[in-house]
Amino acid sequence: MLSVLIPVYNCDCFAFASELQQQATASKIDFEIIVMDDCSTHQYSGNKKIADLPHCKFIELSQNTGRSKIRNKLAETAKYNHLLFLDCDARVASGQFINSYLPFCNESNIVVCGGRIYEKTAPENQKFFFHWKYGSVREAISANSRKLLKTAFMSNNFLVSRDVYEKIQFDETITQYGHEDTLFGIELEQKNIPIIHIDNALYHTGLETADVYIAKNRKSMENLVVIAKKTDAALLSKHVKVARIALKIKQIRLIKLFSFGFDILHKIIEYNLKSKRPSLFLFDVYKLCYFCKIYSAKN
Repeated sequence: MLSVLIPVYNCDCFAFASELQQQATASKIDFEIIVMDDCSTHQYSGNKKIADLPHCKFIELSQNTGRSKIRNKLAETAKYNHLLFLDCDARVASGQFINSYLPFCNESNIVVCGGRIYEKTAPENQKFFFHWKYGSVREAISANSRKLLKTAFMSNNFLVSRDVYEKIQFDETITQYGHEDTLFGIELEQKNIPIIHIDNALYHTGLETADVYIAKNRKSMENLVVIAKKTDAALLSKHVKVARIALKIKQIRLIKLFSFGFDILHKIIEYNLKSKRPSLFLFDVYKLCYFCKIYSAKN
């Protein structure tokens, strides 16, 4: 009935997999949990114990494949017709997490997003505060709010039928962090496959320092530039705010000005993002200017 698929990279997810296994067992369904390690540079001994749990597998890849390809490998390995993709740096928020997805496992053309939440209390270490604030404000969105956005597909916690996944897979040219889920969401829209949003969130536990999180978001802007070159501009603009504003900037021929703005402002903005009062607006400006810088360099 259900294949729970978890790609792992440098993360201890035994407790997470164990909780999922207990919930699935209690639901009395046919299931499997496959945890696939993408050639982590840091090994967690607990992960190997996942293979000792009933109906669970732990697979280690011999070389790193990237965020998209490993998900496709997981889907190829899975034996059931409904695939529940979960990020590894997560914690179950509800004892009914698995049960909440089961009513959708009778559908053959289905995509369901459960959402993401963060702890209500800010982390004590200020280095992690910016990631926590951004996630709490921008990513922890209720199902009703996601429905209004219409394009809010997130790959951290979603159920998809095999029939849909065989039509739309993750683009394996996207190997580094960022926006592989954007492409997936665009393809869903192009094929007129609706996304069902429910409140069945996972806690995101993998907070990163401001330095790391900022660097990863620069990588995501680089990915977005690549995606912009092979995707309809109007469609991409509908899904990504940065692309929408950048398109308007391009139309009025100010891309190079915003690119220059990154060179002038990036250190000031980074200083703010690492402070006790990071500005999400300034982070939006930072990403927009960096996108313009990369875009202009490639044109």
